[in-house]
Amino acid sequence: MTDSENRLLAALAKMVDQYLDRYQDEVDSRAMSAGEHAIKALAEFGLMEVINTRFGRWTETGKRFIGGAGPPAKFSSYGTAVLARDEAAHRGGPQSKEKDDD
Repeated sequence: MTDSENRLLAALAKMVDQYLDRYQDEVDSRAMSAGEHAIKALAEFGLMEVINTRFGRWTETGKRFIGGAGPPAKFSSYGTAVLARDEAAHRGGPQSKEKDDD
């Protein structure tokens, strides 16, 4: 998987975690096509489990991925590092001097 693909996957996971509703351990796509597709895409990478067409559930790997414990071993840490840098910049915090080659 390329660094760009890792960044996209990390961003998608963060968006699902931030914007879709959670009921106990289930994530509700709110019957939005984009949410349904996002849950399915994350499930293809083992980060979520599809419960039905509307609901998904974070896997243990997915919980660690969005919880800041870092990406699963099969993913590069680059996507997580870029997201952390971007979040710090958004909050007005220190930014990494790391150059993005894309």
